[in-house]
Amino acid sequence: MQGDPKNTPSTYKGTIAIDEFGQRRIRSKKDDIESALNVIGKIVIQFMQAIYTDRKIIRLLQPNTGPKVIEVNKREFDPITGGFIGKTNDITVGEYDIQVVSGSTLPSNRWARFEYYKELFALGVIDQVELLKQTDVADYEGVLKRSGVAAKQISKINKLTEELKKTKGDLQTAQRESTHDRKRLEVKEFEVKLAKAEAKAEMAAQLFSHRAGDELKKIKEEAKAIEPKAPKNKVIGL
Repeated sequence: MQGDPKNTPSTYKGTIAIDEFGQRRIRSKKDDIESALNVIGKIVIQFMQAIYTDRKIIRLLQPNTGPKVIEVNKREFDPITGGFIGKTNDITVGEYDIQVVSGSTLPSNRWARFEYYKELFALGVIDQVELLKQTDVADYEGVLKRSGVAAKQISKINKLTEELKKTKGDLQTAQRESTHDRKRLEVKEFEVKLAKAEAKAEMAAQLFSHRAGDELKKIKEEAKAIEPKAPKNKVIGL
């Protein structure tokens, strides 16, 4: 191998670089293996198109999540006439190609790859789905589904919280207005009572004035009745 692993730098990127230098000798063999895999894949696809002509349900095992069920050559019929329309996922039609990604057959440091993808996620270059694909999470699709549900619940809670704050503000405003209305009503009622009291007092004063006038008139009449009559002057002739 070219390069001394003892002088490996502390960063994983430098470690990977030295590791790649050490793997130069097997690159030519890798290229031959990838070319052979491409040819085998094309032949297998041709066999599948010749053999899989009927409806089949295929279960694909995925490394980071549960199995995925795919239905091929599904016959579709018109719901009204019942006539045959065609096939869904008809693999017998068309030409397909297969390509082995360069470097897929080389050993890789999954922790270094995860750190690289984590940096890309922090920069906003990739999304959460692509990051979870590089982890050992058994059911990352379930994690995404639950996180989506949790995000919706958080959004709903935030919305309800804002509505509650608004409702509390409206309630406080309504309470203040109700208090002011109640005070205005109390003042109005007091003014009405005061007006009634003033009216009663005025009526009492008028009644007292009338009674006092009547009593004074009565006294004057009684005084006239008891007053002695004065004698008439006699005229004496000279």
